[in-house]
Amino acid sequence: MTQIANQRALSARDLIVRSPELFRGLPKKLRGLYRVAQQRKNPVNNLASCFELVASKFPDNIAVMFEGQSLSYSDFNRKANQIAHYLEGTGTVKGDTIVVMMENRVELLLCVVALAKLGAIAALINTSQRGNVLEHSIRLVSPKRIIVGEELFDACMAVESALPDGD
Repeated sequence: MTQIANQRALSARDLIVRSPELFRGLPKKLRGLYRVAQQRKNPVNNLASCFELVASKFPDNIAVMFEGQSLSYSDFNRKANQIAHYLEGTGTVKGDTIVVMMENRVELLLCVVALAKLGAIAALINTSQRGNVLEHSIRLVSPKRIIVGEELFDACMAVESALPDGD
């Protein structure tokens, strides 16, 4: 028993000899601890809250431009809120997984931000998937709902058996 206790004890000499090991990387560790402490003070550090903060500070600035279409932060935020309210009305709640499958466009970003506002998880599915691969991807994430662009509607209907039961 005393032998085990002696092996765990460190002498002042051991501390001095090992101090370079102990202090190596200390500044990096302290910065990490500081960041964690700051995040605990300000837990509002997610996509939805960051977007709303920027929208409140710069409402008239352009948030997104795509193929000749542009939206200001206030317009984008308003549209994302509309989508979030709709999804909430259909029963989407925090923690739900929702598949989002549409080609790149403004509506894709709106859906992702809307889901973030609800605390739901946006599972983005590769738009080139078809058949068994698409079915596997949908089953893998077990979504409560699927948001699909009209250009991919036929691909989703072809794997209808993998779609969640409608609400």
